[in-house]
Amino acid sequence: MEYPAGDKSGSSGAFLGGATCTAVGDAVSNPYGARWFTGDTNTTARGDLDHYRQVFDMMKRDEIIWEPYPDDTLGTLCEICLRGRDAWRATVPLICFQIVEWHQPDRVMRQFGMQQHIPSAPRQPDNIHGITLRGKTDENWSATYVPLIQLWSCRSENVCTTDPQIGILSASSEYMRWYTSHTRRWITRKYAIKGRTTDVLEVIQYLSSPEGRSNTISLTDLLDSIRHEAENILFFMKEEDRLIVARTNAPVLTQEPTPVEVEINMPKKRVECQGIARGRAREEAQQYIIPPLPPRQEGSYRVPSQEPASSLMLTYQYHPS
Repeated sequence: MEYPAGDKSGSSGAFLGGATCTAVGDAVSNPYGARWFTGDTNTTARGDLDHYRQVFDMMKRDEIIWEPYPDDTLGTLCEICLRGRDAWRATVPLICFQIVEWHQPDRVMRQFGMQQHIPSAPRQPDNIHGITLRGKTDENWSATYVPLIQLWSCRSENVCTTDPQIGILSASSEYMRWYTSHTRRWITRKYAIKGRTTDVLEVIQYLSSPEGRSNTISLTDLLDSIRHEAENILFFMKEEDRLIVARTNAPVLTQEPTPVEVEINMPKKRVECQGIARGRAREEAQQYIIPPLPPRQEGSYRVPSQEPASSLMLTYQYHPS
């Protein structure tokens, strides 16, 4: 079945100017952005910003789809969506009259199913960023931007390529160690505290492991480091008063109340007199056993910094004994 562009009689409601959209089963072969263009999205959400910020902070690595358009999805898209496919991974300038923006797919290689390397600095030159048309109505931009146009013409020679990404990128990979030390890892303070607490627990696990103990000068240094990390956890969770506020004894009553016995003539067989036991099945407590961790792989691992305000990542080698 086909829906011509602009024909709103179809059930999809997703259209591309000048393109014909083909439906495969119940899914219309449009890019994800066009699928939001429906008649049911006119309502404005309010008060959801905090919610979605928390959802982003709570997401795990395996919950993120890094490659939105795998090969099987590309095969269902309209022809117009695939035009210029040779430039998708080309690091070249995009030019529209006086506006120049550098296309930098090398910073998002996982979107193309490839391994992410440590990217170089952004390539946007300051001298051509933010240029306006004020006082330049007679400017011949095809002549002014000859070097940039030449780069665009040679886009097939500037296509970024790395090895395919198999599985989920390890948190101890070189790129993730670099990324963690250069980015803002959380959006909300609440989950920043939770995430930093996880870092502290990871450091404590390292300090108590054979690798951590072998890198510690003495037992005193080891215990001091563990104490420091435990204090960090309480600080991040705003529970530091457990350490700095002295305990107090419960007050003693100066006069004990006199016990009072009250006898009420009420049949014990009445349902109302059975207390909390009425209508409840007895549940036996079951013991929960935490399963052991799978064996650790040999290689290099990262360790979050032991300083609360630092984003540096340390590394250590693990060799199974």
